[in-house]
This record gives sequence, C-alpha cells and structure tokens, in this order.
Amino acid sequence: IGSEWQADGGLRLHWMRRSRGGFSWADGRDAPLDTPDERYTVRLSAGAMQQNVTVTVAELALSAAEVAVLRASALATGAAELMVQIVQHGPRGDSLPMARTIDL
Repeated sequence: IGSEWQADGGLRLHWMRRSRGGFSWADGRDAPLDTPDERYTVRLSAGAMQQNVTVTVAELALSAAEVAVLRASALATGAAELMVQIVQHGPRGDSLPMARTIDL
C-alpha cells in the first residue's frame, strides 16, 4: 500500500490489484484481472473511529478535511496513526487484507 501526502493536506492511498486467476505475466506490467470488475473495501481505523469505504479502482483519495477528522480521533487516544486495510472482492471470495500503518 502506497501513500502520498497532497499539497493541500489530503492523502492519496494506492495499491496493486491482485489477480487470483491469471498468472501469465505476458506484458511484464500487470496481471490480468480474473473478475468482471474491480471492487475493494478500504478499512480506515484511527483511534476510536473506524470507517469502511468501497472503491472500484486501486486507489482512494482522502481530502484534507477527512484526514483532519481521522487525525483528531487518533490523537484523542494518544496515537497519531492511521491503520489501513484493503480487501479485494471477487467471485471466488474476498482476499486476505493488505495492511499498513501511516503516521498522521
């Protein structure tokens, strides 16, 4: 899971999608998607606040205002951290979560 702070205080999260059916990496760039569409649940946890966001691309942009709310929740518990977990959904079930902690 990659993260990039934006100039306005927002945060962009991005990740590589996983193929669980197409493993011939012919072009060397991306594995073929084995589902008709992409769908991910991004779980954000900061302090007592937990939020699930569903996206259909391998990225999520958080505005500066959203980051401020997450930061306030995290600081209220004494830890300025954001836990991010991403689960990919597919016809064969959900993937194991990818996880990363980001300092706020």
